[in-house]
Amino acid sequence: MNPTYELHADVAVVSLDDGAANTMGTNSLTELRACLERAEPDDVAALVLRGRRGVFSSGFDGSTLAARTGDEFTDLADTYSATLLDLLTSRVPTIALLTGHALGAGALLALACDRRIGVRGAHRIELHGATIAFPVPTWMTAIARWSIPSPRVFELMQPATPLAFDEAARLGTLHALVDGGKPLDRATAAAVDEMRRLGGQTFTATRSMLWSSEAAPQESRAVLASVA
Repeated sequence: MNPTYELHADVAVVSLDDGAANTMGTNSLTELRACLERAEPDDVAALVLRGRRGVFSSGFDGSTLAARTGDEFTDLADTYSATLLDLLTSRVPTIALLTGHALGAGALLALACDRRIGVRGAHRIELHGATIAFPVPTWMTAIARWSIPSPRVFELMQPATPLAFDEAARLGTLHALVDGGKPLDRATAAAVDEMRRLGGQTFTATRSMLWSSEAAPQESRAVLASVA
């Protein structure tokens, strides 16, 4: 994903752009966690997590996921779980700009953010764990259940029926669906203004309280190990 951090006044922008499919590895997730941590002392109104043109993130690197054994896979699973928990417990409100597909682990990364803005196009959100025999821990499925209404969330997870962006906007999974360029900039500014009005720390404290009963990172490690 090659995350980079920029500070624009009181808004932190983390851009995900590896020049390809924005796949996740242990190193890129560690860099992303560092960006999230950096935003807190910068006292920002919001952190914007932005994908590259055509793709937000395609999820895990295929070769690491295919192996499912060894220290490399274990490190990836642990670091990914920690990254999601960082988002769910961050003291900074987070806004995901879905500039394209959000697939697998990349979809959960977007769904773990407080607000999601999609760019119009033939893009999709897809949780394909079931199709590759990759069970998702309960606390991670809660991320999807919180963002996508039933029964559509179950169809998304099994049999992994993709969620197109226009449908995601109708369901409220995407808080806005806009064209790229200036419309995206305006929608992002509106979302940041909303976070300013709500009060960042009050907003995130409420979110953390709601999630406190869902987050169980030890379960993630146990479930992932069971398929290794």
